[in-house]
Amino acid sequence: MGRNYLVGRVLGTKKCPAPPIPRTRPNFSRFHRRWWMTDNGPTMVEYEYRTLNFPRQTTRAEARRVLSEYAEYEQWELQRMRLYFGGARRAVLRRKIIRVRRTA
Repeated sequence: MGRNYLVGRVLGTKKCPAPPIPRTRPNFSRFHRRWWMTDNGPTMVEYEYRTLNFPRQTTRAEARRVLSEYAEYEQWELQRMRLYFGGARRAVLRRKIIRVRRTA
């Protein structure tokens, strides 16, 4: 049987280490698409993405001002904001691609 048959259980006064739990990432890409149902069947909502990099000298107020200008005037929405160890920030913005169908 070997020594590892009691993994995670108490052996006398010492505890055996439990096996590590594998960490898996979600099974979708960074630029995934969402499906919505319409009268004609499923249609795809597509997004376009823009990445903004802020250096470490940028304050929170300045970053917020830039992001709010993108949101207000260009209809971008914030998808992800990351703060890195050195103080740099990276923001990923997205907005819907609106495709107009010809009716006549």
